Amino acid sequence: MSDEFYIGYGDKTPSKLARWIAWTSASLILLTAATGFALVSTQNGFYPSIFEYGTVREYSGVLSNTPAPTLRLGDENETLLLVAEGKHGLDHPLLSPAGAPVELTGTLIQRDNTRMLEVVSGSISTINSVAGTTSPDVVALGSRTFVGEIVDSKCFLGVMNPGEKTVHRACARLCIRGGIPPMLHVFDADAGERHLLLTNASGDHNALLDTVLPFVATPVTVTGELFRHGQLVELRIGSDAVQLLD
Repeated sequence: MSDEFYIGYGDKTPSKLARWIAWTSASLILLTAATGFALVSTQNGFYPSIFEYGTVREYSGVLSNTPAPTLRLGDENETLLLVAEGKHGLDHPLLSPAGAPVELTGTLIQRDNTRMLEVVSGSISTINSVAGTTSPDVVALGSRTFVGEIVDSKCFLGVMNPGEKTVHRACARLCIRGGIPPMLHVFDADAGERHLLLTNASGDHNALLDTVLPFVATPVTVTGELFRHGQLVELRIGSDAVQLLD
């Protein structure tokens, strides 16, 4: 009988069998680690967006609802999109096309050069004036067609990461239903990203639910009239403007 024969209740594993078990175990561990590393290395990293969760700052500017709830800051005359806390768009009596000078507190959300504030509930109050603010000229850029993905602007700009594609579809639909402005994420390999606010033909983003919800987080083509409001770009679309990408 071979001396390598092993009985499970024996005192000692035969040396040849012990070496084979050790070699096999080490090989399996290395193979598992290499497979895990390969899988991780092929995944896309998170986009370097910003959500200053837990950091609340004070801002003053002109509150407006054109082309969506925004705050125009006084010093830089920069325009920030505004949303409420949670999955809700901002609704406030002072919102109007004419604008009103206000101060508020909020949390910064940012992706590239597009900035947004999550406004603290009850923090908006009127002030006498804001120095240095001017109403941006609305520039009509004509009819355009874009290929991209419809997202909810709040999560996409930084609150969730990733805040796009199929994995985020259910959340994006809830956010848009809650009044958060829908946005078309257009990516061009040469020009980079573009973030286009979507509104209906009258410039109302809240009237687009039936038009955009079936196409959220899906590659689409969208045709509409393009307008520039300072730093923000708006695409006004009709009810049949969105089509699945072939």
